[in-house]
Amino acid sequence: MDSVHLNQHDDIENMLAGLEKVRVMICFDNYSIIGQTYYSSEQRFLDMLNKDLVLGKQRTKNFAIVTEALLIHADGEKEQIPGPCFVSKDSMIFIGTYDETRSTTSESINSAKAYPWRGKNVTSANVVFAGKYRLIGQIYHDPWMLPVCSVESQSKFLPMTSVRVIYSPEPREIFFDFLAVNKNYISLFQE
Repeated sequence: MDSVHLNQHDDIENMLAGLEKVRVMICFDNYSIIGQTYYSSEQRFLDMLNKDLVLGKQRTKNFAIVTEALLIHADGEKEQIPGPCFVSKDSMIFIGTYDETRSTTSESINSAKAYPWRGKNVTSANVVFAGKYRLIGQIYHDPWMLPVCSVESQSKFLPMTSVRVIYSPEPREIFFDFLAVNKNYISLFQE
């Protein structure tokens, strides 16, 4: 469990009090975490993943802070993680906004609202990670760019919306309105 660093300091929770909070599911090679993560009101959730999070006078660049974390092992065993923990962004395969009721339905969100301040083209995409996960959803790119340019950008995480995740060992599905994909884990990208 090298990507999770436990921390017992109460002052971290005080620093998190002024931040935006979002419930997420984070998927790794052999386990998942469901919990709350945080980002500044001056940034988007995706910015916290691609850049850093300011906590008072300190910054977290390579780790996301997660509270109320439930660790789900590959065998289905669940373990509650006490206190806040720091999760390595490099170890994440993907992280998505998580709603237990929404995660089992394939309703589509209004993709026109995903980037309301700037016109973007929407492209359906199929993303595969080393055989374990297959993501089918929408990516966004500027009108003058090819869709693959979103994958080739300098950002570490690729945003996707209306995502259906199919995962093994036995085919199971989960749905996300928003998902950020660690591009270092992508084996195949298809429009």
